[in-house]
Amino acid sequence: MPKGNANSMESTIVANASVSEGPHDTPTRRWGIEYECLRKCNRQIPSQISVYPEVFPHIIEIITPTCGSIEEAKARLSSLLAQVRQHITLGEYAVYESQAPKVGIDDITGANKVYYLWILEDMYRFGGYVPEDFLIAGTHINYSNRLFSDDESILAAGLIRNYSWMLVTLGSNSPFMGGRASGYLSSRTVFMPNRYDIPQWHDFRHFLEWLEGEKRKGRIFRGKDRTWTPVCPRLHADRKSPSLNRIEIRSLDGGLGVTPELIAGCCRLIERLISTPPQITAMPTPDEVRQNDFQAATRGQGAHITFDQKLIDSKALLREYCEGIPVLEQVLEEGNPAEQALVKFREGLNL
Repeated sequence: MPKGNANSMESTIVANASVSEGPHDTPTRRWGIEYECLRKCNRQIPSQISVYPEVFPHIIEIITPTCGSIEEAKARLSSLLAQVRQHITLGEYAVYESQAPKVGIDDITGANKVYYLWILEDMYRFGGYVPEDFLIAGTHINYSNRLFSDDESILAAGLIRNYSWMLVTLGSNSPFMGGRASGYLSSRTVFMPNRYDIPQWHDFRHFLEWLEGEKRKGRIFRGKDRTWTPVCPRLHADRKSPSLNRIEIRSLDGGLGVTPELIAGCCRLIERLISTPPQITAMPTPDEVRQNDFQAATRGQGAHITFDQKLIDSKALLREYCEGIPVLEQVLEEGNPAEQALVKFREGLNL
């Protein structure tokens, strides 16, 4: 088990993150999962199943209700996924392992079309990406703790962001682009990069000031009040005074290879990072955080990451924080979904 440093965050955050639930308590921690997969057929899904089109009709999103425990969220996702798979075939990976379908802006789903167009334009300006590059699925874990103040929640979001490379390492599932091995374990992490310079937010007010500054630069879609980042603090949409609703963690790839069990294991890792943060003497810079994600997306457990101003082998810290979480220990032994897929790919096996 990790040996944390309570002095690296407010001691109340560490204490509140560790509160256990009694059998009749109102849940302290709330979880929800947004799970994206690629369609492999065009059959319809009955409207009573909670599935939504995401950007393009080729991507579907399964959304659980808000749950009072990790186990409940896992069970809800497993049930919804089983219902969907009775009607359509879903992709194993977060990207198409063969040539992706050609899509254009006219194929964008209608509900948030203006927002998605803004994202595509922003991606094109940033890296020259085209719509087909957006046919890529992710998993979003939503977390909140009712004992946290807004200030404490923002510090927790920053902590998760600093170690999101762990989630990238465990949940990489997009090793292909255009029908070929891309050279990355998580093409999604690389092709949908975090291009915000995110400081270490001191408190909720500091976050709001940063958010307004990014809006003035045109880097945040007005009306959404959220960053397009691996770890995204989400505000309540219906309140006159800004307040934090939840933390949305978007570091995991989607696709069937990222199973409900693996997602639940990553939720437990998130809890562990908040309640027992690593011992450090200096916070990482925005560039170090980005580079750590990139290294994890490229090299997996073989990545060298910057930790406490030193370059270290990521494997030892991963093993320390995944100890006692069986599904994550299994990933460290057998490889993440992308690493396992590439073994099959190189052996010429049917993917």
